[in-house]
Amino acid sequence: MLKKEMHVPGSLDDVIPAELVCSQGLRTFFEKYLGEDFRYKVEFQRWLHQNAGRTYREAVSFYRTLG
Repeated sequence: MLKKEMHVPGSLDDVIPAELVCSQGLRTFFEKYLGEDFRYKVEFQRWLHQNAGRTYREAVSFYRTLG
């Protein structure tokens, strides 16, 4: 079985990859922009996986729309 590569973006302008893994490193990245109370919500994970090719800036904006 092949192990998926853990992607951690360097900036908000990086592009979300098609085979994104919601890792601890990625959580730390989002905490930097969304605060320490950031949690992987189901709707957010779904958005990330359905929006490969968009930027992490767009992902952060989307997360802020969630209640």
